[in-house]
Amino acid sequence: MSVEKTYTEFLREIFHKAYILKSGHTLPIVNSPDYSVEFNGNYVEIVKLEVALNEAKAHTGEVLKMYRENEWRAHTASLHPLKQLPKVLRQKYGLPFCTQAYCKFTEILAQHPVLAEIPVKSDEFRTFHLCEAPGGFVVALRDFLGESRIGNWKWRMNTLNPYNEFNNPASMLLDDTIICRNLDKMEFGQDDTGDILNWSVEFILNLPKFHLVTADGSFDVRDEPENQESLVFPLISKEVMIALHCLEPGGNFVFKLFTFFNQETIHLLNKLLHLFYEVVIRKPSCSKASNSEVYVICIGFNGNTDSDCVLTNGYYHKFLDCARFFCIQQENAIRFNLETFNNLSVTEKCFINEKNFEAITRWQELNLNILDQEKPEIVQILSPWANDSWHIDTNKWQEVIQKGKDLASSKFPSQPVEIYWAMDSLTWLIDAGKPDVVVVKKVDEKAKIRHSLFVNSYLLRESVDKNLVDFAQGPHYAHHVPPKAINEPILSVDAFQMDKRSWLELMANLSKHENCVEELRILARQNNLMLSRFAASTFVLLSVIFNSVQFEETGVIVFKNKLNVDSVLTAAEKYITNLLNAYFGEDEPTEELLRFVPMECFHRSEVYNAISFYNNKKCLDLTLSA
Repeated sequence: MSVEKTYTEFLREIFHKAYILKSGHTLPIVNSPDYSVEFNGNYVEIVKLEVALNEAKAHTGEVLKMYRENEWRAHTASLHPLKQLPKVLRQKYGLPFCTQAYCKFTEILAQHPVLAEIPVKSDEFRTFHLCEAPGGFVVALRDFLGESRIGNWKWRMNTLNPYNEFNNPASMLLDDTIICRNLDKMEFGQDDTGDILNWSVEFILNLPKFHLVTADGSFDVRDEPENQESLVFPLISKEVMIALHCLEPGGNFVFKLFTFFNQETIHLLNKLLHLFYEVVIRKPSCSKASNSEVYVICIGFNGNTDSDCVLTNGYYHKFLDCARFFCIQQENAIRFNLETFNNLSVTEKCFINEKNFEAITRWQELNLNILDQEKPEIVQILSPWANDSWHIDTNKWQEVIQKGKDLASSKFPSQPVEIYWAMDSLTWLIDAGKPDVVVVKKVDEKAKIRHSLFVNSYLLRESVDKNLVDFAQGPHYAHHVPPKAINEPILSVDAFQMDKRSWLELMANLSKHENCVEELRILARQNNLMLSRFAASTFVLLSVIFNSVQFEETGVIVFKNKLNVDSVLTAAEKYITNLLNAYFGEDEPTEELLRFVPMECFHRSEVYNAISFYNNKKCLDLTLSA
């Protein structure tokens, strides 16, 4: 068959990749003996499917050994009909937060509008979105609900916490556009990491109930594509567990799945067939045809998690037929990619481009009519720090490092930085109440900071072997009481010798009315940085106590001109004293204080720019001096 005919047939199929596992109380009949008899455990047929698919994937691996990976990826991207769909929607319809995830969930909602229906007996629609970053499902649902229903929508979102210093940045999507605008809706769990694999049963049981739960979790398995199902299964299993404990009776659940060859995956799906009224497996048209990604749509939860979930012959053969349906299509896509690699004529490439455009048009005809045209933004297009240093261009930093020290001539600002805090921006400090803090179980003293909100990720990675030490994490974690030289106008402290308790005690002393310090000099070694949220919180509170801050070329940070507003200083002393009593009492601390000022304080451009420039400059100097 010609390339043109093959690709045309391929495009016909992408909008119809769905398999009904269960519709209503019964399964569609398949040809199998003893339909209702318990399955005997012979998985030979489904194993054959797995072997065949892995052989196809192996051929891809052979190509990657002979050619550059970016050449292969560019080729497969050109054969992904809806690759450019998000870009088209952003430009044509003004959908600023349009991603592939947005398009996938929009398509799922268009095919299954019941997912977004507000229950008859409820006056609000509650949804929970697991493994959601950067937030495409949330925004798609917002647009689908439209103005008439948005007021009744209450949502929560989970993802790996991009602000947690101990999370692996390689495992996270660092786009925080939605997160930073909706911190009150984020669920990072009891350890602040956002990793649902760490959530205890007790924590899960205390979560609210929802009408819809989605889970879009995965991770990179390109080094072991043949083991994708087994590697990702613990995550998928935990997503299902959380959903079943959080769903209201009658609720719905949508989650990402890959292949289902393994017994544990089959039994998990079998359980869902017993617990939901309808179960459909769908591969959205904008999901790359050559990968194993599918979505399981579970509608009408019966609320009975203890029901008998015996795997019968009928159910098993249904899974077998479904697996075969998706495997054949994926193998065909892989085969077409391989056969056409470096083997397409100019005419064939033009034909494919035209067909891709037609597919994008067709997608819009099928799905865009369900979107509300009036869409007040769920988020600003940019996160608060995006106009400044937060989204630093990594390529520019790489260029600086590669071209040498002559490009690293940036200096610390010669003039002091004035950070003015209006009284209404200090309500968290002045108003008595529960402090805005992040506290987790005691962190292992040997744990190293792997990620920071306040430094370019590339520079941090390049400097990781330079033994970086955070301001709040001295080399020996020894409690060091800072000097109480309250009668001297200038006070110097060595950040390398400070721990969390000593910083708080220092600031409590500086807040006292009788304290005469007018200038605080923080001495910092070259590898001493403000990486943690605790260190940044310290910077914020010091910028409240003092009116200006200056960075010297030696790396010394100088806070000057102490505030003369007694009410603020009194509030600061009380606030810090409460923190000391709560988390640094006489007993050995069992909890770790990670942040003690609101995240919104870090949004201030003067604060964020000052800290990030300081850290980036020191990391760059360390890298270039190696």
